Amino acid sequence: MKLTVYFDGQFWCGLVEYTDEEENYRAYRHVFGQEPKEKEIFQFIYHQLAKIADAPVISTGISKNAAREAIRLNPKKMQRKIAREKKQSIFSTKAQQALSKQREVIKKINKDQTKRKKLEQKEAVFLLKQKKKLEKHKGH
Repeated sequence: MKLTVYFDGQFWCGLVEYTDEEENYRAYRHVFGQEPKEKEIFQFIYHQLAKIADAPVISTGISKNAAREAIRLNPKKMQRKIAREKKQSIFSTKAQQALSKQREVIKKINKDQTKRKKLEQKEAVFLLKQKKKLEKHKGH
């Protein structure tokens, strides 16, 4: 699991990238707002990261070879690898694809929920009108 904190021009954001047990690549973007202090970052890691890991998997068709990562690296090689990763751009194309896919799924879920609520509200209004109509014809 990898957390990258960056400034996107307007807000400070955190990008969490990881692969799950089925080797699905997953990415999550969290907006911090103002520049986060270490305490806020640690609170995010300890309290909200578990919720992210439990979130539903969005299949992107992108997978990593976890066996290669399981091999233990020499400490100097690890330092060089970390230095190279720091020099790279903040977003990876995989992360962008996963985040856009996640946004589309969330958008679709929200659209379905609002549609369902509108239908329920229309039906409730219809039933209320029917009830009033029956009351009117009872002849008080």
